[in-house]
Amino acid sequence: MSKDHDHHDGGHHLHVTPFWPMMIVFVVLLGLTALTVWTANIHYVTVGNTTIEIGATAHILIALAIAALKSGLVLAYFMHLLYDKAVNTIIVASTLFAIALFIGLTLMDISVRDDIQEVEYGEVVTGGTTQVIDKAAARAEATKANDHAHDDDHSHDDGDHGDDHDGEDHSDDEADSDAM
Repeated sequence: MSKDHDHHDGGHHLHVTPFWPMMIVFVVLLGLTALTVWTANIHYVTVGNTTIEIGATAHILIALAIAALKSGLVLAYFMHLLYDKAVNTIIVASTLFAIALFIGLTLMDISVRDDIQEVEYGEVVTGGTTQVIDKAAARAEATKANDHAHDDDHSHDDGDHGDDHDGEDHSDDEADSDAM
């Protein structure tokens, strides 16, 4: 057996890929990289009398599709999965699919977060019932209550530390004393 052919070394099958298929894959990878850059600079496409605008989402999807194709070529030829056992290819493919699925689900979740209506939600109240309230009104009420409590805390700082605070309104008393 010559060194140019596939050989068994300690029970491990080695595969040597010829130069030209590797060079062709390399040139294709360079072409796909150029295609990625070219498509990133296209902002609209004219078909007949219709102009189609290509937005940021479309650019991202196109770039990801080209990147997936490029990674497939690298895995198949440069990492020798094309010549390896099928189970290894299945494991790599299922792992990449799971990663893409998780990232895709996360992006879908992020994209619809603003669509959730903020108007109503259920609040558990004493007695075990649920009361549906308006979130904006609840925030306004809480802010108003905080402001009122804050004002009450500062009402003692007006220099009248000896007041009996009997609940009567004495604001007119101060105006009368100033008039004298």
